Formats: sequence, C-alpha cells, structure tokens
Amino acid sequence: MVGYVRTACYLFTIAALAAIPITASAQSESELAVARQLYDEGYDAAKRKDWNTALARFQEARKITDNARLNLFVATALRELGRPLAAFGAFDAAIAKARAEGKTDIVDVATARRAEVAAELGSITISPDKAYPGLHVSLDGQRIALAATDRRMPVLVGDHRVEARAPSFKSFSYPFTVRASEERTVVIRLIPAPATQVAPAKMAPAGAAPVISPARSAPDSSSQRSPALGVTLVAVGVAGIGVGIGFSADALSTYQAAKDEQSLHNGVVVDADLVSHYQTSGLIGGVAGGLGVVATAVGGYLLHGIYSAETPSQTRWRLVPQSTGRAHGMAFVASF
Repeated sequence: MVGYVRTACYLFTIAALAAIPITASAQSESELAVARQLYDEGYDAAKRKDWNTALARFQEARKITDNARLNLFVATALRELGRPLAAFGAFDAAIAKARAEGKTDIVDVATARRAEVAAELGSITISPDKAYPGLHVSLDGQRIALAATDRRMPVLVGDHRVEARAPSFKSFSYPFTVRASEERTVVIRLIPAPATQVAPAKMAPAGAAPVISPARSAPDSSSQRSPALGVTLVAVGVAGIGVGIGFSADALSTYQAAKDEQSLHNGVVVDADLVSHYQTSGLIGGVAGGLGVVATAVGGYLLHGIYSAETPSQTRWRLVPQSTGRAHGMAFVASF
C-alpha cells in the first residue's frame, strides 16, 4: 500500500511538472521535438509502471537537453526500480539543476524525495587523521577521491570495507556494517612500516688500492647433499665384495674337489652336485663382487664430490715457457 501511494504521488508530480515546456538554447527545434517525443514515451511508460522503459526514455531525452525536470524524472524511475543509491545522486543533480534554473518547485519536490531515499540508506564519513603522501583510499574496492574524504557519503545498507594504503606505511583495512539511517565515521590511522635495515658499507682508507673480492660461484648441488648416501653405498659395496670373495673361494674349493674326483675316476666326475655347486658359487661370487665394486665406486665418487666442494683445492697449474742453456720448451708450474 505504501509503495502504491508513493508511486501515485510520483505520477502526480510528473503530471504536474509535465506542463513545464522543455527548453534549451543550444538545441535546435528538431532536437527538442525528439526530446519531447522521448519524454512523452517515458511518461506513458511511467503511468503503466514500466519503469525500465521510462528510465531509458528519460535518459535519452536528457542527453539532448539536460535540465532539472528530466533529472527529477530519472531519479524517480531509479527509485521505483529499487536503486536508492543511484536515485539519491540523481535527486542531488536535479536539485542543483533546479537551483541553477530558478525552478523552486522542482527544488522542493526533489528535496523531499531525496529525504525519503536517505531514510533507506546509511551514510559514512571517511576521515584520515592526518595528511599521508600518496594516500590511496577505497570503499568496497572502489577508489575514493581524496577530495571526497571528510564528507558524508550515502551507502547502501549492509556490509562494507574501507581500505587505505600509502608508501612507507602498513595497509589499513576496516570492515563495518551500516543500518538504515545510520551515520558512520571511519578514521584512517596508518602505522609506519618497519624500516629495512641496510648494513653500512665499509670505507677503504684514503689512498689504499681497491680490494676486489674473488667472485663466489653458486654452491654446487653436490655440496648440499648429505654424505649418508655415499657412506651407505661404500658400506654396501664393501659387503658385496666380501660376499663375492666368500662365494668365489667356496667355488674354487669345490672346483678343486671336483677335479680331484675326476682324476680318481679316470676323468669322470661321479658327484654332479659338486659341479653344480662350484658353478653356482662362482656365479654368485662374480655378481656380488661386481656389484660391490660398482657400489663402492659410486659411493666414493659421491663422497669425493661432497667434500671436495666443501674444501676446494687452491692448487692452480700454469703452462709457462722454460729455457735451460740451449734447450727451450714448456713446463707445467703449480701455484698454491
């Protein structure tokens, strides 16, 4: 019922103001005729409560002739479409235009309608506690001009967030909730960010030759490895070599026994298990010994790479010419 009465009041206002002719000195008669046609279509749509069409027609007409009355119609359509924040701004524009045109009746109507919209909104004042160079302020992700700070701004009812940042200061973030007709003030106080400590450069004595430090190469990945793998491989390798030696020795002894048996039986080995035994032992001994040698070599290589990276050799070899009497040649010279 309230919405119906409000709509009826708006239509009555529009009808009362419709008699005011659309005039503008900068437009031609043909352009004003188009604006009048658009206004009539918007007015008819408003009477049918087709506010989307009404808004579109009023906005098109306003592009041709921007005056107080069309701004009032745009604000009215926005209010009816449930866009109170946009309607509040449009009523503000209508009031400013009406005052510039001397239309006191439109000023009164727009002011009353704006007060109704304001009752549905909240408001906020964003106030920095002091001037911060390079300050950037935003409300709900939308940047706020510094000129708009310390001024009351309408906001929709609900949750909001004010954020601020400035060079050399920590970021500021403040969430809050606004209720209808509530006025909130958010004071921005930025905390200085901790300064980065920079070690002072050491100054060489006056007249001293500059000291050039040798360039350090990036640490090799081998120096970052644990020696555990190398030690384990060496241990496994030694054990494998030991197993290989044991089986090989067993194979030799078994082979000798088979050979002795062969000599006793005119070249014929009676016990076939002896042959199978020394062949198996020989195979196992060979494989175990070979794997042991490989594991020991790999483990030794890893350990060498680790410890040589930690204590790099300082020995440098140079090829220099040498001369002794009538003999001339080149020689490698080591420097430490």
